[in-house]
Amino acid sequence: MVAVANTKSQSANTTTLEIERLIHEVKQQDVVIPLSSIQTPEHLQSFEPHAGIPIDGLAIVGMMEATHYAVRGQAVVLNHGFVSGIEQGSSYTLVRPAQAFQFAQGEHGLTDTYQEGYHNNYRR
Repeated sequence: MVAVANTKSQSANTTTLEIERLIHEVKQQDVVIPLSSIQTPEHLQSFEPHAGIPIDGLAIVGMMEATHYAVRGQAVVLNHGFVSGIEQGSSYTLVRPAQAFQFAQGEHGLTDTYQEGYHNNYRR
């Protein structure tokens, strides 16, 4: 769940929702879709994963069945969609760059990757 909202007003083209409780980031012009629209059998039968187009500035604005962490194979909601060129079945791999390790000025060295129970720094 991303947020809890109630209907504030409705016009011919738009229903305005007032956010009562915010759980994850929601920004102006984010698109709301009913959860049922991505859980229907028709959707699952026509799902063909393929590489998504490159887009800078993508933000994950929601996660299915999670509140804090996304795991392998989990569906997430992005802040871009069809208008930006993302199609049904577009697949993206999420990566987080490793923290760089840097010695104090003038020192050189290597660092092992952290393993449970020990961490070694080598200096020359």
